Amino acid sequence: MAYDEKLVFEKDMLFATLDTATRHIEIDKQKPFLLTDTVGFVSDLPHKLVESFLSTLEEITYMDLLIHVIDASSPFLEEQLATTNQTLDELGIKDIPILYVYNKIDKLDESIHASSYPNISISALDPIDIQLLLDKVAEMLFKEDKEVTLLIPYKDGDVVSYLNENAVIIEQTHVDEGTVIKTKLSPELLKKFAQYKNTTSKD
Repeated sequence: MAYDEKLVFEKDMLFATLDTATRHIEIDKQKPFLLTDTVGFVSDLPHKLVESFLSTLEEITYMDLLIHVIDASSPFLEEQLATTNQTLDELGIKDIPILYVYNKIDKLDESIHASSYPNISISALDPIDIQLLLDKVAEMLFKEDKEVTLLIPYKDGDVVSYLNENAVIIEQTHVDEGTVIKTKLSPELLKKFAQYKNTTSKD
């Protein structure tokens, strides 16, 4: 895994910052994606902060996947979930998939009863749990991707370059007719490059 290093101000205080932080994430054998960390969700927000708070959260409306990190050790867990859902409703977010991440399970004496799905329970202090989370994120982000084999004529070398930069390349070989690429494509890219689909393959 690789990601952009970016320091984020940390302090145990309400609204330490309203800034979002975005990182470029690369997971092995998956396409890179951007991960944006927004401010948390707060109930009974002071009126003067409402506009700034919602303005910051509006970036969520452009996301392909929303990761809701929940403090699993909080005695107010269900109340906090309700606050989040209410805020999402105010932002008009209805069709964006949500992954509920129950964090801090290392502070629990017994397993968490997760009430929201799909979900994953982790401790952010455990590197193995972080990898499990990233795998789950990749699974949800790229679940519609399809493995396909393309035969691209040498005259269309720009297509080969594009795929190498923007898609997961499983295998790439050269034949007399051009470059054969076995790759995983989103429905959009599959439609865009449908003309190159190798009809002699089993895809």
